[in-house]
Amino acid sequence: ARARPLQRSPRAHGLRWAQHPPMMAARSGHQSQRGSPVTLNVYDVEVSCEIFVLNRALRPLGSGAFHVGVEVIGREWSFQGTKAAITGVFCSRPRECDGYHYVESVPMGLTRLSEGAILKLIETLEAEWPGRKYNPMYNNCAHFCQRLCELLGVCNCMPKWVIQLAATGRDLVEIKDHAKAAIDEMGCV
Repeated sequence: ARARPLQRSPRAHGLRWAQHPPMMAARSGHQSQRGSPVTLNVYDVEVSCEIFVLNRALRPLGSGAFHVGVEVIGREWSFQGTKAAITGVFCSRPRECDGYHYVESVPMGLTRLSEGAILKLIETLEAEWPGRKYNPMYNNCAHFCQRLCELLGVCNCMPKWVIQLAATGRDLVEIKDHAKAAIDEMGCV
């Protein structure tokens, strides 16, 4: 996969939230008495013809290589790996994440948290999700989005087709590790 430009949260740039007003997208809902809408935005994991074709072939089978972000209060939050000792949490305009091709949005529910509470929550997650801890099978953008949705008080069940490829990869690695341990225990070469 080609390298994507790093997008950092305003905090990672040393900016205060007060200096960064919400990026209200045309389709973003404003907070009502019932709450603010939370949406999972899904992207092809890379902008290439091969990934586009692969995902269109795998989707009917319940799988694919996807990047995801959670849209709330006019911003989209996600997680990516970094080599530097900084957070992997980043913010982008909804449905416009650099380096990815937008596919679709999945409504996750309404959060009753205020904008201020959501921003405090993101600040906490920035510390808990360093970019160096990114792992495509065990600690990726879907895991981050699942945790964020849980903390927002909405459905935290990622669509299976979004997480299936990483889960299959994880299962294969674990099967290989268990088989190797069993072979080592038996003394086989």
